[in-house]
Amino acid sequence: SAESFQFFSTWGSLPPMSNARRSHTATSLFTTGLGDAGQTPVLVAGGQNASGTIVSGAERYEPSSNQWVSANNMYTAVSGHTATQVTAGTNQYDVFIAGGWDGSNSQRTIQRYDRDTAAWSYVGALPNFKQNHTATLLSDSKTILWAGGVYLPGPTYYNTAYQYNTDSGANSSSTMWNSRALHQATPYSSGALVVGGYNGTTLDAAE
Repeated sequence: SAESFQFFSTWGSLPPMSNARRSHTATSLFTTGLGDAGQTPVLVAGGQNASGTIVSGAERYEPSSNQWVSANNMYTAVSGHTATQVTAGTNQYDVFIAGGWDGSNSQRTIQRYDRDTAAWSYVGALPNFKQNHTATLLSDSKTILWAGGVYLPGPTYYNTAYQYNTDSGANSSSTMWNSRALHQATPYSSGALVVGGYNGTTLDAAE
């Protein structure tokens, strides 16, 4: 099932998705800033179905028709991944999905969803296998910072962050103070603020 919430209002029921799923992503497909968020399509991608199988299927909620429509199959089936829409540059309004779990191993894949054509493509690879990491769109609106994460089976927790320019494909790595997965990150100044998580111990650390 799906539902929507209006500011200063109540929850309203929406039509159910075509497929039950968990550990997926949901990304608003904005085209001109925030605009009218109530009329913005939403891309749902990957995850696990009711039997626990990792799925490659994606679907899109179209508020104008109040319907779910197919958004084709991802390049790689994953769950526990991240999905980020970039709002500037040559890939403006496309969605970049990184990492995740394919049912056997953590993944390095970076894949792109073209908002206009609904086509999926492979665009690169992370330096480390990652799942349960975070993705933060930086202030230039076209560079994504992927931070932390865990490799399974293992587990191996990472203290690496990976900055990726979606225009050029240029990338750079940096070292975080703490290895962590299952944390949270939010844009902060020209970078990101990362808090909490788990690396064998539940963390109170922020950086």
